[in-house]
Amino acid sequence: MEHHSEFDLSDRHILLAEDGDCNRRLIEHMLGKTEATVVSVENGQLAIDAFAQAARESNPFDLVLMDMEMPVLDGYAAAAILRERGWDGPVIALTARDNSDDRTKCLEAGCSDYVRKPFDSESLIGAICRNLGLFDAVPMR
Repeated sequence: MEHHSEFDLSDRHILLAEDGDCNRRLIEHMLGKTEATVVSVENGQLAIDAFAQAARESNPFDLVLMDMEMPVLDGYAAAAILRERGWDGPVIALTARDNSDDRTKCLEAGCSDYVRKPFDSESLIGAICRNLGLFDAVPMR
């Protein structure tokens, strides 16, 4: 398998919605190795706002990493709003829950993939690359 941190994502614009400061810094660090441009926000409402701002500036996001349990507006509602507004790009759910009901709830909200916390760079970068079509699709676990 390829070493995911060596993927060049310098031309990719990623929105990270994560309320946990430690998780947000960890993900930013992991993505920093890929040179992706990352915009980080602390809740779903700020994610919706950042998404709209990026569209107004003609600098749309390529992918969204969405924590599912956040204050103000959770990831389920935020993902659903993005889909209602017509965005069909990848939304990867980040969740500490690991059961089929939660996976189904994430997919029904509009998420295209699911990464369970705690995760390592291999699983996170692998999901990002898979959803951006950068290497052969690997089934969700």
